[in-house]
Amino acid sequence: MRTSSRRGIRALGGLGAAALALGLAVGKAENRLALVVGNDAYQNIAPLDKASADANAYADALRQQGYAVREHADLTFVQFNAALARFIEQIQPGDKAVFVYSGHGWSDGATNYMVGVDAPASAGQDELAGITIPLQNGVTGVLDKMEKRGAQLRVAIIDACRNNPFKPPAGGRNLSYSRGLAPLAQPPSGTFVVFSASAGETALDRLNAADTNPNSVFTRVFLPFLKQKMSLQDAIKASQAEVVALANGADHSQKPAYYDEVVGPACLAEPCRGQPAPASSPEARLSPSKPAPEPSGEIAMPAKAPRLYRVRPEVSEGIQNVRAGPGVNHPLLFAIPAGVGGVAMGECRPPDRGGGHYDWCLVTWRGRQGWASSNGFTPEVGRP
Repeated sequence: MRTSSRRGIRALGGLGAAALALGLAVGKAENRLALVVGNDAYQNIAPLDKASADANAYADALRQQGYAVREHADLTFVQFNAALARFIEQIQPGDKAVFVYSGHGWSDGATNYMVGVDAPASAGQDELAGITIPLQNGVTGVLDKMEKRGAQLRVAIIDACRNNPFKPPAGGRNLSYSRGLAPLAQPPSGTFVVFSASAGETALDRLNAADTNPNSVFTRVFLPFLKQKMSLQDAIKASQAEVVALANGADHSQKPAYYDEVVGPACLAEPCRGQPAPASSPEARLSPSKPAPEPSGEIAMPAKAPRLYRVRPEVSEGIQNVRAGPGVNHPLLFAIPAGVGGVAMGECRPPDRGGGHYDWCLVTWRGRQGWASSNGFTPEVGRP
């Protein structure tokens, strides 16, 4: 009987251990970790306005998707390294790990670096490489360290594509890369990296002086897609089109870049969803709370309305979006800055279902045509 009892106990113990191991394995596969850093308050180089707000927005979005987020603002070089070390130590094989940085950056043409708030105003390239944080250099970069820890998905979102903020030392030369960040060398397998602008480009914080949005142009476009639990591939492709259109409207060139070494969809949280329409357009925020009218299918012409219109100066974010169809669910084609006139307006109709509450009109501006919310325009006085 003792032998039988012992065998039973051993059997039960084995089953318990197996169940515990399975539970731990399942739990480990679901671990989601994030480090989010936003640096605004630079002490010796130009301070920034929106990096901390961008970081906070990303941190909130990641928490909503089940991530344990370490969020930091205005880190010095030493503090940045310490926060990074604590984050890296948490990562276990099978985890999903996300690193988000908004702030100043620089590049030597091969390696991209992130800058603590105590960086000097003037330094040579070799000195700067020793007092800033490399994204990837094959050994000590953030991506390199994440790979070594065995995370199954490694994501970096970098909004540091700005003009080089450093002055050369007395008698020294300028840094070899003066604008934006350099192209990323081949990232490790399982890595997905997003830059707010392509190599050599700078990223816009705002579209114009009337733009009061608390987030940078890239973040305000990318984040709503991310919140919809789209794959990173779908989210960045959709964001590229919107950012390019917005930047073009501000006479600027900015195309977000990404580097994809993930097999299949890169999902921050399982499962990824398909690509729904973005919910970030100014028209959606300007619309009143009344119910959206059902599309009638009829075309209504504005009675006795002048042909030329001007974008209202108070439109949200300082721009009027123009889309491929009547409603916010259609792709963005381009944007018209606030206060700009000479916009020809043609047929108007109710928006498609879920596409806003005001009528949408077919507009033509500078040879380009699309649909825009009628609420964003006012008749241009003195023009036929």
